[in-house]
Amino acid sequence: MHPQFGDGVVAGHGTVDGRRVFCFSQDFTVFGGSMGEMHANKICKVLEMAERARVPIVCIWDGGGQRAHDGYIHWLLLE
Repeated sequence: MHPQFGDGVVAGHGTVDGRRVFCFSQDFTVFGGSMGEMHANKICKVLEMAERARVPIVCIWDGGGQRAHDGYIHWLLLE
């Protein structure tokens, strides 16, 4: 098995039709897009930055759920 870099989520910011937005997308090619601790933390950080900036967020959910060994607590971070 080859080492995997990253944690199945890509995040960023930019503009859509001239309007500032934040975004994230799960990457199914990394661990099936499943959510682990760093994955959840990254999504939470993007959501917080978008809220502080009072701009919309664009999300693409394409994952296999949470990783069983990381436990339920990381999903709770998103609530």
